[in-house]
Amino acid sequence: MSHPHGPRRRGWLIAAGLAACLAAATPALADPAPAPSTDAAVQEAKRQEALAAASVSEIEGMLSELRAQTEQAEQQAALAAEAYNKAEEELTQANETVDQAREDAEESQVALGKARGVLARVAIMNAQSGSDISALEPLLSSDGIEEAANKSAMLFVVGSAADRAASRFAAAKQAAEQAELRSQQAVQLQTEKSAATKKRATEAQQASEAAQRAEAEAEVRHQELLEVLAEKRNSTVEAEAAAEQRRVDEANEAARRAAEQASQPKRPSSGGGANPGTTSPGTGTGGGGGTPSTPPSGGGSGGGGDTTSPSNPSTPSTPPTQPPATPPPVTPPPVTPPSGDGAEAGQAAVEWARAQIGKPYQWGGTGPSSFDCSGLTQQAWKHGGGKSIPRVAQDQYTLAQKIPYDSMRPGDLIFWQYAGADIHHVAMYSGNGMMIEAPSAGKNIREIPIRWANTVQYAGRY
Repeated sequence: MSHPHGPRRRGWLIAAGLAACLAAATPALADPAPAPSTDAAVQEAKRQEALAAASVSEIEGMLSELRAQTEQAEQQAALAAEAYNKAEEELTQANETVDQAREDAEESQVALGKARGVLARVAIMNAQSGSDISALEPLLSSDGIEEAANKSAMLFVVGSAADRAASRFAAAKQAAEQAELRSQQAVQLQTEKSAATKKRATEAQQASEAAQRAEAEAEVRHQELLEVLAEKRNSTVEAEAAAEQRRVDEANEAARRAAEQASQPKRPSSGGGANPGTTSPGTGTGGGGGTPSTPPSGGGSGGGGDTTSPSNPSTPSTPPTQPPATPPPVTPPPVTPPSGDGAEAGQAAVEWARAQIGKPYQWGGTGPSSFDCSGLTQQAWKHGGGKSIPRVAQDQYTLAQKIPYDSMRPGDLIFWQYAGADIHHVAMYSGNGMMIEAPSAGKNIREIPIRWANTVQYAGRY
């Protein structure tokens, strides 16, 4: 008698045998799996060995350098995004110029038609009165109009009425030709600006993606370094993160004091070298300034992007280590107006910006669902403060009234610039050492303590 499970067991054995045969044949049929790179494995082993041998101070230096590298990637992304915004503004202006030029050309053609009609009526009147109108014939045809209209002898023949009509026609003809030329030039400029905008958009997208990759890699490295520090000091990762936060706070406070001093008017020396009330030109590249209230308790050091420690959102970074270039000069700030002058509008702008907290950053974004840094400040002042300010951060700074940092009030704008490049980030001062910003790709609008390193020399007021 056969086993009740015999056929099922035999089927299982056959299937298992086929699977074994397929498995055995697979290496011969499929491409072999790529072997790990020997060079990469060797480099990683050397890195781990160096990390194990590094001193505590060396690892702290690695953390600082890691923050700086991440920050620089974000600054490049911010610069690319602002360049795209500038290109978008120029394209918008080019489109408006094209529309206006086409409208002007159409109006010129209408005026030309009217001038031609006047000439026709003059010819009819002269014919009815028996006058010689042969001199008017070239003006009424499409051939030889310009030549005939410019012949003064002809104008004397047809009389004063024809004289005026012909002169008006010649002027209308010239205006129509010039309007058509301007229209063609505007279309050509529009084509060039459109191509430039597309190029800037591609560059901004690539820079944004590169910054996000750099930050993701830095987050892994940052956590690893904290773990190594904790092991070497026989502490915890949390304790090392807190110690790093204190170092960042100290650097940020030092940057605040330096920026506050830099934004103050220079006093004349005993020898009378400086004029009273003047300020040193130039935008600062290494620090911002104080606040009219309590100093910030934290905050990173960078410009536009998120400069907090990758694995700890409350841990800002330290300034980049590269030496800054000499920045371009700026107009010294005027006398600060009374605090009541426009203060209500600034506070309203802050409240509008605060209502956007939690919405995502998007380069080129001007709302309502997402913003970039200058898009947020522009829309906050438009909808909250009731004022129109430029779209691009660099232009926002250029046209703003320059304010010393210790005279800031809510609604004033804070700008960042690195290594003499264009301004790459802007945020809104919200009071008590805090600011509201659209930070960088992958992050949401937030209100955080001011980052002071790499701020320009003055705040901006509208």
